[in-house]
Amino acid sequence: MYLADSKITEYEKVKEYKETVASWQREQNFDLFGTLLFTFNCNLNREQRQKQYKRFWNEVDKRIHKPNAVQKYNKRIERFVYEEEGRNRDFLHAHFFCKADNKRQKLAMILVMHDVWKKLPYTQPLHIVENTKNDNRDGYGIKEYRLNSNEQLFTECCYLRTQMKKRW
Repeated sequence: MYLADSKITEYEKVKEYKETVASWQREQNFDLFGTLLFTFNCNLNREQRQKQYKRFWNEVDKRIHKPNAVQKYNKRIERFVYEEEGRNRDFLHAHFFCKADNKRQKLAMILVMHDVWKKLPYTQPLHIVENTKNDNRDGYGIKEYRLNSNEQLFTECCYLRTQMKKRW
């Protein structure tokens, strides 16, 4: 049977998508999970908020890996960033998962992220916690996803190192 001929409901498509993304993300073993919130009286539109996310991650990268390493070698923190409108579709914010190279870097990332986010206008305090397998938050970034929504992975802020495997 062809997929086009099947009678898969929208609910089933969304459920399968969320499960697939959560499963893949679980395999990435991200160390930290965080939420980037703006104040309720914030008058920034979507585009301006997205610029804030980009500014945040660029600054964090430069402070963790040094500006030269970011510019010259594109050395960045591995991360997935999800933009979400919230349950009532009226509170744009972002969730992220990221990975540290070691424990020392993880602590530095937490401190730097708090410092950078609080200096940006209209922000609430950063919420960041360790991400463990038992927390079961792998699909959290897409929990409000709907097929007709533009809410999704915010690729402009995501970064994953690619690892080439030898094939014989």
